[in-house]
Amino acid sequence: MKVEPMTPGWDTLAAGTWNVAKRVLQASVLAILLLYVFQRYFVFPRHVSAAINGEPGAMLGAELITVTTADGERLVAYWRAPESGMPVIVTFHGNASSPIPHAQRFSTPPWSTYGWGFLTIAYRGYPGSTGSPSQVGLLADGQAALAYVTAKAPDNPVVLHGHSLGTGVALAVAMQAKPKAIILEAAYTSLVAAAATKIPLLPYLMWDRFPASEWIKSVDAPIEIVHGDTDTIIPIQIGRELASLNTAAVFTSVPGADHVSVFGSQDIRIESQLRSLIPASRWDFRGNRTTPLINRLDEFPAPASTRKQKPMP
Repeated sequence: MKVEPMTPGWDTLAAGTWNVAKRVLQASVLAILLLYVFQRYFVFPRHVSAAINGEPGAMLGAELITVTTADGERLVAYWRAPESGMPVIVTFHGNASSPIPHAQRFSTPPWSTYGWGFLTIAYRGYPGSTGSPSQVGLLADGQAALAYVTAKAPDNPVVLHGHSLGTGVALAVAMQAKPKAIILEAAYTSLVAAAATKIPLLPYLMWDRFPASEWIKSVDAPIEIVHGDTDTIIPIQIGRELASLNTAAVFTSVPGADHVSVFGSQDIRIESQLRSLIPASRWDFRGNRTTPLINRLDEFPAPASTRKQKPMP
């Protein structure tokens, strides 16, 4: 008698499928849990940030200093005092960067030619600084940087600058300060929006959201937002959206520039424009006007859709 081979029954197939699904679900839950617990390792990857030492500052005429925050953290920083009457740039770096590129940038032409000062800090938890990074902590670091500059150069104008993560810090500081101008490179509307383009699940788990789109609405200063049109880290449409939220903002797209190469790409133009405004009581990125912001909209034609039509003769 011939015996036919047995084929798996429905119960066997269902049990195998359930076991596979269960393993996938367990792995997914574990991945989400790890992402949630260790998210600041990814949001603030200070382990890849360059170590700070005195040599770069000494070569560039900058002083290696310590800035103490209101909650007692000690931040390593580079400081260069401005020449008489010249502004100080308070500049904030990106999440995987350090103060070194900023010190190198603002210690060289065109900024050094005319005696601009600068302060650039390493956020808490980054190499050389104490503490652990968070949104609350970085905003406290920004306030401490501004307080240091105000104490050291009380009569000099202040310009705030940020790149990538630092753009949110600059905007948060600007809400409490009265900067003459703000320069933002590779800016975002929020870290949530930026993260959503890379890790769709992360925005639902994030502790540190940096809502720049809300902060910019409270800023009363001229703003230049510069963005590379090939930026794949923070797509250009995010920076453009941020600029649309404040009438004082001017948006500049840099052809061919990415998230890194946009850094400093417009310095010759921006430095010249800002320097021409130093004697003015009010600065403006649009045509060097110095009228109050509240009146500035009258100087630009309304969009065609809102323009009043003249009566037909």
